[in-house]
Amino acid sequence: MKRLKLFFIAGSVLLASTAFAQQQGGRPINVVVADLEQDVRILQRELAAMKIEMEAVLRENRDLRRQVEEARKPPADYVSKSELDSRLSEMRRAVNETAARHRTEIINLVSSEIEGLASQTQSAINALARSVEGRPRMEQTVTFSDNYPRTGTTHTVRRGDTLSGIARRYDSRVEWIRNANRIAGDTIIAGQELFIPQESN
Repeated sequence: MKRLKLFFIAGSVLLASTAFAQQQGGRPINVVVADLEQDVRILQRELAAMKIEMEAVLRENRDLRRQVEEARKPPADYVSKSELDSRLSEMRRAVNETAARHRTEIINLVSSEIEGLASQTQSAINALARSVEGRPRMEQTVTFSDNYPRTGTTHTVRRGDTLSGIARRYDSRVEWIRNANRIAGDTIIAGQELFIPQESN
């Protein structure tokens, strides 16, 4: 069951990556959908084949169990207990070997399908990453306002200081500090000297 869950998780990742590729200007959605439909058809055929194999395993196990039950019945001719135990042991061994063989074949088949799907998913993610990395990045233009008090004080940034904390300490505003010192974001550096605008009383 864990392997089947991985199988469906890998499919979900593939769907998510293709949806993101469409948002980022990747292949047309109809091409992506067609590829996914083809993958789904292939998986359906493989699952149908696995179902047939499982049914064959179940029939074989039922036949072997029936043979074991028949072997437990008293035989028409006298059979020693050691002979009966030997026959039962052989049948049990045959049942176990058959079940293990088919279980291994099914696990190998599912593992192969999961590895193939994972490889396709990784290829799609890599292609998407290359597409995103190849796009030119647009730089944002930050404009500052001169609408802040010209009176105030200076403050030397200490480790742990934040713009909001400095604004509260000096009864100022974060926007004023940003505009007065031309700070685009919230990053300030220890040792940096800032002008803190304050409204005059």
